[in-house]
Amino acid sequence: IGGGDVPEDMAIGIKTANALSWAQSTRVVFIVADAPCHGTEFHDAKLLSGKTRDSFPNGTPGIDIVEELRRLTENRGDG
Repeated sequence: IGGGDVPEDMAIGIKTANALSWAQSTRVVFIVADAPCHGTEFHDAKLLSGKTRDSFPNGTPGIDIVEELRRLTENRGDG
C-alpha cells in the first residue's frame, strides 16, 4: 500500500533515525528504496517510470530532508 505516487517518504525514516539513542560509537544506517525521495529537486519527475506525479513535489511537508541528513551525519548518540 502506498501513496499513489512513485517517490518514497525517506525523510520521515531519516528523521526517525535521528530520534534514536545511538549507544555505540560506530553507527550504520541503510536506506533502501526503489524510488527517489519526495521533492522534485531530487529527481526528474518525467523519468519516474513514465509517471509524472509526486504527491509532495516540494518534499515531505514539515521535514527538511537535507537538514535531517546533516543531523544524521553529525549525530553523536544523543538522539
